[in-house]
Amino acid sequence: MSLAGFDALLSRHPEQGAPIRQLQAAIRSVLSSDESAALSDDHLSQMAGLGVNEVREWLVELMRAHAVESHVARMCPNTGGASVEARHLSELQNEIECPRCGQIHRYDSRRIVVFFVATPGLLASLHAKK
Repeated sequence: MSLAGFDALLSRHPEQGAPIRQLQAAIRSVLSSDESAALSDDHLSQMAGLGVNEVREWLVELMRAHAVESHVARMCPNTGGASVEARHLSELQNEIECPRCGQIHRYDSRRIVVFFVATPGLLASLHAKK
């Protein structure tokens, strides 16, 4: 059974059926382990054996199909971990006290990471009977 959004993706790109199914399998694997996991284009491209640009394009299409949504994270320059996450860039403050290292960090676009998370619809399709 297809995950939410993938039937539409396959209908728009019928010539890309095999790689799209590889991406679907990678997303299913990630979400089966942790439903709240970030769907990273880099990680998914490695898991599926696909190009990262191809995966990014399909994730954006899955976002349009309401299967995934984008989030942003501000990364700590000292620890490399996420200091704060938000649904939209506009929600990030210009200056924060980092919960990871305790220092004050000013906004730096080089420290912003965009990632995707599953929507309730995608998660429901993950649990749907086959």
